[in-house]
Amino acid sequence: MIKIKIRPPDTKKIAKVVITNDQGEVLLLLRQPGEKYAGRWDLPGGHLIQGETWISGGKREVKEETNLDVDNLQFVVGTENSKYYKTNSWSGKIFSSHQLPEHSEYRWFSPSDIGALNMSEKYINAIKKATLDN
Repeated sequence: MIKIKIRPPDTKKIAKVVITNDQGEVLLLLRQPGEKYAGRWDLPGGHLIQGETWISGGKREVKEETNLDVDNLQFVVGTENSKYYKTNSWSGKIFSSHQLPEHSEYRWFSPSDIGALNMSEKYINAIKKATLDN
């Protein structure tokens, strides 16, 4: 008998993570053509599944999208349905661009360059707030 593991449904809650490296640069992912928000820069993260906490959902989404394990997530800003966290504590090797499941590219950006990118104003504001004290 084959057992099929069924993943609980996604919720409307979204956790995003501002990941910085030792140089203070922020990891961003470029949405693939054909995906929702194609051609826009994105923070790692996504929808929580039922029964998942904000932190565990953020960690799982980062792992799924980048292959990085993140730790020490610190709350930055949020609403009832979306929360942004920051961390400079991560390990692992990020997927190569052709292995990224939802994105076509990743890049590390200086926080001062973020405002000129094609990305959500909510993300820009979360990055600014997350990197103020870095």
